[in-house]
Amino acid sequence: MLVFLGALAFFMSLGLTWCFIRFMQKVQLGQYVRQYGPDIHMHKQGTPTMAGVAFMGAVVVVLPFVSVASASLRFVLAATLLYGIIGLLDDLLKFVRQG
Repeated sequence: MLVFLGALAFFMSLGLTWCFIRFMQKVQLGQYVRQYGPDIHMHKQGTPTMAGVAFMGAVVVVLPFVSVASASLRFVLAATLLYGIIGLLDDLLKFVRQG
């Protein structure tokens, strides 16, 4: 069962990430680079960000199906989800503050 759930999460994250990046490119939402920053960072301008949302979507789908007996796996998935939320908040603050 865990192999099936792992494969499901893997392929979901691949498909969702691809769709999310295409969407972000279409609506032209991407990384903002400050003008007074290093010149080497200018190539990052417009790079789609927050693609981890798609990965976290796969974790959210798989998490309810993990056996209650597998407490360590449930803990790892929950910790991954919490770190994903921190990353999402960080990226959202970048958009709001533009830098």
